[in-house]
Amino acid sequence: MTWIATENTNLTAEQIYEVLKHHRLLPESIDTVVCICNGMAYQGRHFVVTEGDGQEVANIFVSDVQEGETASLDFIPVPKYFRSGFDEDLRGAVMPVLTGIFRGSGVRRLNSLVPSSRSKTKRALCSLGFVVEGRMRDAVRFHGKEPEDIRVLGMLSDDLDRSIREG
Repeated sequence: MTWIATENTNLTAEQIYEVLKHHRLLPESIDTVVCICNGMAYQGRHFVVTEGDGQEVANIFVSDVQEGETASLDFIPVPKYFRSGFDEDLRGAVMPVLTGIFRGSGVRRLNSLVPSSRSKTKRALCSLGFVVEGRMRDAVRFHGKEPEDIRVLGMLSDDLDRSIREG
């Protein structure tokens, strides 16, 4: 099936909380949860990737452009859709979003911080052209879990152009 990404322009902090809760991505600290949800709802963009039948495949959150023309991207896939053979559908849905972010918002760099336990997220981002740039040890603790490393991924506008050419 063909996937499509659409922007959710009426995002609320409660909706973000539900997405994070559903995917077990809530930090230990309630203060951190509130800051994340409010920040994403009022200062960022949200895209939902769906299958042709309307089933949700992934959520994409993009922060506002920060000084230095950098934005942060959080990609939260629904695991059952990211087993094998998803690359073409993912690229078809998300490349227009990335192109719009880079070309329409003056972004020259996207950062993504991916917990080590989220290997499908890392694989999906790498298939889009993100590059693994490093690792932060014991950088995050999700509710009820041990601390885990975070992989630092990045994409420059040049990486996007290369990824589109290699399509």
